[in-house]
Amino acid sequence: MPEKNISTWFAVWDSLPEPMRAALVATAVAMVRVMYDDREPRIIRRVLESVLCGAIALGVAELAEAVGLPSGYATFAGGAIGLLGADQVREWAKRIAQKRVDDVAGK
Repeated sequence: MPEKNISTWFAVWDSLPEPMRAALVATAVAMVRVMYDDREPRIIRRVLESVLCGAIALGVAELAEAVGLPSGYATFAGGAIGLLGADQVREWAKRIAQKRVDDVAGK
């Protein structure tokens, strides 16, 4: 049975594109973080948080690839996003966007 052979799983992992790896790492880390924190008792909220972190990591990984950063950065970013969570990433995005708006407005 191939699913019991660990080299099969490594071959599957190696065949994935780097952005997909980053998304999977973010999803897994976020799920473990949410379960460890135990602040969210509902399973659907845990799954949604994990999937949202994976989606954010996928976008960040695609951006890193487009900018020309080495592929290892994408996986690192995915793990960091999963560890920090979607709420923290959203707060940082709001701050960056507000700073840009303030810069454009001349404040």
